[in-house]
Amino acid sequence: MTGLAGSGLVLQDNGGDDLALSASGSFTFATRVASGTSYSATVEAQPTSPTQTCVVQNGSGTIGANDVTNVAVTCTTNTYYVGGTVTGLVGSGLVLQDNGGDDLALSASGSFTFATPVASGTSYSVTVKAQPSGQACAVQNGSGTIASANITSAAVSCVRLPWSSVASGYSHALGITTDGTLWAWGLNSYGQLGDGTTTNRLSPVQVGSGFAQVAAGYLHTVALKADGTLWAWGYNGFGQLGDGTTTQRLSPVQVGSGFAQVAAGYLHTVALKADGTLWAWGYNYYGQLGDGTTTNRLSPVQVGSG
Repeated sequence: MTGLAGSGLVLQDNGGDDLALSASGSFTFATRVASGTSYSATVEAQPTSPTQTCVVQNGSGTIGANDVTNVAVTCTTNTYYVGGTVTGLVGSGLVLQDNGGDDLALSASGSFTFATPVASGTSYSVTVKAQPSGQACAVQNGSGTIASANITSAAVSCVRLPWSSVASGYSHALGITTDGTLWAWGLNSYGQLGDGTTTNRLSPVQVGSGFAQVAAGYLHTVALKADGTLWAWGYNGFGQLGDGTTTQRLSPVQVGSGFAQVAAGYLHTVALKADGTLWAWGYNYYGQLGDGTTTNRLSPVQVGSG
């Protein structure tokens, strides 16, 4: 007998001679079998705590002139998978971990299962290794000891972080959560949500991370990152994105750097740099850019200084 770790193992010979074993080593059934008759050693009851599977080799034959001593019983501990369900996940970047080493990246709510099984009788511990952008996730029923079945009861619930700032355009809106994640929702016919599509959104979708301020125009959006870079997207028929073109953008494009504040008008944009200079671009029919002309500007032009 090798590998026995659990309790309750019972072997049987010829369907009636039971032998309970509690440790690895040699074993002998109590009832002798006459020479010339058959023997058949089988497992009557598998061990538990931990749950194991024991297999008999050389377990059957016919008794000859000597005792049979080559019956081999090998026991291995069963393994089971750990999993559960995630709810409320809308951000990206969630990574769960089991027992401090088995990482599992998730991108949507639903059921999950870790790739590495865990042996019966050992512990499991599901934790959040990395939180998703704009959200906080917590684990319930995440730890315990593996018995004799897969774990499916770990529950991970995710909630959105508090909002730090919001902006509203003609028919779209945006918000930044306290971790700098930018979200958008509403009309998206010109890509003003910045999610790479023109699909209208009835609830917030993630645009990006690292943002500090956002402003919404008629059909375009501009946003300032914490590093001072300025980004824009959406309708660009009059150059209001400031990227030097009149090309519609479905995702954020960088306009410049060194900015400290931004505001969006109907079809134009103005921004303040960290050095106190004021810049403007876009539609200028009424002189709303302040550069002394009525010329539309496709790139930022300096209006004044601090």
